[in-house]
Amino acid sequence: MSSTKANGIKINNNYYAGKSAKIYNQLAKQTAVDSIKLFTKKYGPYPYSELDLTESPFSSNTGGMEYSGLVMIAQDTFARKKAASKEDYDSVIEDISHEVAHQWFFNTVGNDEYTEPWLDEGMAEFSEDIIFDLSPINKIPKKYDETDTAYNGGKSFYSLLRYLMGEKKFD
Repeated sequence: MSSTKANGIKINNNYYAGKSAKIYNQLAKQTAVDSIKLFTKKYGPYPYSELDLTESPFSSNTGGMEYSGLVMIAQDTFARKKAASKEDYDSVIEDISHEVAHQWFFNTVGNDEYTEPWLDEGMAEFSEDIIFDLSPINKIPKKYDETDTAYNGGKSFYSLLRYLMGEKKFD
């Protein structure tokens, strides 16, 4: 375990030992710090005094899972690899920023995540793009994949709403 702080919030990073553990730890913690700072600025204060990150034994196609004050990230991105690729680094940043965004969307700004998952998944995807400093309006898919509506459809809704309202009013 390794700890740091962002905006007075303690961030604990629990990760598996391995060849890439040091790099994973640095990347995971910095992404969590950046996410806390940026989302606090955009959406308001982080709702808890602590955030726990943990590598979890599920596959990378799961990405991660969020709970109040807890972010679980698929461990197979870095575990058992001789050297991580740029895609591995991007995946960790995407997964952590996405799951940290859930601390606001569904946790602080609540919704029924079971029957209307597009509300919080879409906003988490949209927020993930903010971490990468991407223009979300440029990422609206040309056609919708019904199996991915909660993620990309929701993100497209927020991106279009931001475009139509203007960034200042939307924020």
